[in-house]
Amino acid sequence: MGKWALLQTEGSGKGRIVALEKDARTIGRGAEAQIQITDALASRRHARLLAGEHGCLLTDEGSANGTFVHGERIKERLLTLGEAFSIGQCSFHLFRPEELLAPGRLIGAWEIGELLDVDAVSWRYRARQKILEREVELEVIRDSLTADEELLELLRSLLRRIAAASDPRIVPVFDLVEIEDRLLVARRFTSHAPLVWEGLTLKERGERIGEVLAMLDRWSERGAGVPLGLDRLMADQEGRLLFRVPAALDLHLVRRRLHTVVPAYLPYAAPEELAGAPPGPPAELYRLGVLIFHALVGRTPREGRTRADFLQALAQPPPGARELSPQIPPRAAQLVAALLSETPSGRPEIAAVAKEWPAIQFPARVPVPARSDAPRESAPAIPRAGRESAPNARPEPRRPSAAKPAPRPSAPRRAAAAIVEVAAAAGIFFLSSRIVYWLLGSAP
Repeated sequence: MGKWALLQTEGSGKGRIVALEKDARTIGRGAEAQIQITDALASRRHARLLAGEHGCLLTDEGSANGTFVHGERIKERLLTLGEAFSIGQCSFHLFRPEELLAPGRLIGAWEIGELLDVDAVSWRYRARQKILEREVELEVIRDSLTADEELLELLRSLLRRIAAASDPRIVPVFDLVEIEDRLLVARRFTSHAPLVWEGLTLKERGERIGEVLAMLDRWSERGAGVPLGLDRLMADQEGRLLFRVPAALDLHLVRRRLHTVVPAYLPYAAPEELAGAPPGPPAELYRLGVLIFHALVGRTPREGRTRADFLQALAQPPPGARELSPQIPPRAAQLVAALLSETPSGRPEIAAVAKEWPAIQFPARVPVPARSDAPRESAPAIPRAGRESAPNARPEPRRPSAAKPAPRPSAPRRAAAAIVEVAAAAGIFFLSSRIVYWLLGSAP
């Protein structure tokens, strides 16, 4: 395998690895493409990738639906280690072959198993700790970030607090090890999936949000940041709520302010961050407001596909939670609106919201799914990439149209109908006359 390789993380063909040589490789749906993808949004010759010394040059070949990096449509871009691009619903991560750990390999006390996930920050494997004979989820920080001392110190500090607290709502962390020039995080392997909100009544949603607020209140002074999205809230096999931290990706995105670019995280970027201000505690409160709004209503307050969309949307206030779901209690909607305040100083602290939330009475009704008013592009081609997922394109609202007149029948059909009508009238006249004749004849 060459110096560079692609790992497909989404779309048909997910999981395949493609080695990149020094010559250019074409990507597309056509049989002549060296990297073939089966996607309706891909052109026959969609893009070209040229491996170089410091990265890979990605060039769009005039495709109809575009090639995207960080949710932005590009004509040409030099991709560096850990970056991803997307074509239609297919996503690819650029990596060095030596980064990938083969199943069965021993590294420290762990035997590597299957690859669970990969994103711009880390690889995550199912592994087995041989000495204690227990399964773990092993997160390996990507080579491109091992020199980022500020990020690593944030991660170390957060992991120490998590390990010391033993919070039952947090997936336990067993170890943080630097070995073979790699930084590894071992946490308990848990069969979990993102918490499903669809189908839950408002009462059940309110209770879940109360659990999240109570947990975040406990952790607000321990350095655990608010999750960027609902995908950080997990449920185990018994349905118990779990908060999956550490989220090295979250730390990286916020610190580098990439969450103001990556489509999946744009709805959670505070207005001041979109305008260029650095992230801070008030921005975390805004993210909490978006998370609660999303859990209650089924969509984020503002929606779009690019940073420009969200900057433009700031000119109008977002819809209130009760505008989209009138069954939501007024006080809950007021608290969410306060967290989403465009004035950072006007957002209440987590402790205040967590204290008031349990007293709110939610109805035991399933809310109607909220309709999205986000603008729709002619070619929605921003897919998910690891956890950097993009908002799904929504259909345009249907415009009412005038009722179409019924089609006029043909001449033969009209003639036949006329004959039937005449015959029916004659039959009715005959029967009527017989009845009248009978009545007159039977009269005294």
